[in-house]
Amino acid sequence: MKRSIRAIILVSMFTLLAVMFSALSCTVTSGGISISVYNNQGAGIVVKVYADDVEIADISNGSFALRTVDFNTILKIYSSTYSQWLAITEDGSSWFPSYPVTQPVSFYVKYNIFDLWHVQVMP
Repeated sequence: MKRSIRAIILVSMFTLLAVMFSALSCTVTSGGISISVYNNQGAGIVVKVYADDVEIADISNGSFALRTVDFNTILKIYSSTYSQWLAITEDGSSWFPSYPVTQPVSFYVKYNIFDLWHVQVMP
C-alpha cells in the first residue's frame, strides 16, 4: 500500500513538473498590429501599401485602408500616380524610405510645397 501511494505521488509530481515546464516554454504570439493608411488629406494621388515587399492595399484618392501586420513588419508606400516611393516621416525632420511597425500606427499621405509628396506617421 505504501509503495502504491508513493508511486502515485511520484507520477503526480512528474506530471505536474512536465506541465509546468511545458507552459513556461510556450511563447505567446499576438494577432498582429493594426495600421491605418489615409489618402484623404488633400494628397490627390493613388498609393499602394507594401508590407515586407508584398502589396497589402491599393488606396485611391479620398480613401483609407485598415490592415493588420506582424510586429516589426517593414512598411513602404508607393505612389502609383507618380511612380515613386514616398518618404516617411514621424517628426517632420527625419525622412525614411520605410517604416518598421512596432505599435498601432496611422499613416497620412500628404502634400505641401516644401516637402512635396510624403507620408506623415502618427502613433
